[in-house]
Amino acid sequence: MKSDHVREAVFNICDFVLMSRFMRALGLVSLVGLLLVGCAEPQQKSICREGGIVRSCSAKEQKVIDGMQSIITAVRNYQIKPESFYKLSVGKNPQVMLFGEDHTNVISKIETLGLMNYLLRRDEIILLEGGDWRSGVIPNCGIILIRDIFYAWEWLKLGRPYQGNFIEILDHQEHYYRILDITKESYDLADLAINDARCGYWDDKNERDGISYEKIEARNRTMTKAIDYWLPRSSGIKIQGGARHLPSGERMAAERSNPLANIPEDLSAYYALVNEQLKRPLARRSLQIDHWAGSTKPIHDYFKQNGISYAEYIHGSVVH
Repeated sequence: MKSDHVREAVFNICDFVLMSRFMRALGLVSLVGLLLVGCAEPQQKSICREGGIVRSCSAKEQKVIDGMQSIITAVRNYQIKPESFYKLSVGKNPQVMLFGEDHTNVISKIETLGLMNYLLRRDEIILLEGGDWRSGVIPNCGIILIRDIFYAWEWLKLGRPYQGNFIEILDHQEHYYRILDITKESYDLADLAINDARCGYWDDKNERDGISYEKIEARNRTMTKAIDYWLPRSSGIKIQGGARHLPSGERMAAERSNPLANIPEDLSAYYALVNEQLKRPLARRSLQIDHWAGSTKPIHDYFKQNGISYAEYIHGSVVH
């Protein structure tokens, strides 16, 4: 990644000439198209309120507003493209839909949220990665979903590798949380389904530190607890998370690591293959498998054992 070009990039993503130059240098021209959708629309409002008093917005606050509004417009105008997603559907009228994204790919995050917004129905709940599943409900959480994409975009511009705490780092360095609070009246999501959505979490805060099979498997098992809790309390569940927390996402990762191997598409057969490989000494394994291998089996088993219809949508950036 040509991080020097990214660091020099202007903040305002509606500046077509400068931003497109930097994005082309990164090979992310399609991201420019997505984020510039909002630039042709009428001027949107900019409101900065601090201590109950409306004041003029600073240059930095205005750039945050421009970035957030461009993401909102990209989600609003997203055209559903079935070819952009791998879909696995088990049963009719899925009670649970899982959306797998690439945390480091802003296109993936925008298009995944666009699809979720399109499919979201009244009284459904969205369960997010990262927070503890017992932490309660966040009403009208659409702005949080947009905000998370904004943070990912800002992190990408720094040219730094993904870190689980990148939002905290950005808040410490740039004070975005405070700016987003001051500018919150500038963001109109009224016509988006996500605007009125309820959000919760599916994760386990006690297992977030470190990466090991045991921790990842425990987090995925917690997802089933969250689903079990929320199914009778909602009309359906939408789950957002990294693609490798989804059964099909894990299987696809195994395919990418083993391009010459015959990885079964059937998930039960896939988990049986993983189990057989793990029983072998490391030197005798015919597949390259990592600490994620088999970690999503509790999710697959939960759906199968309880007869729950579900669908998985995995963005193409993860598939290829």
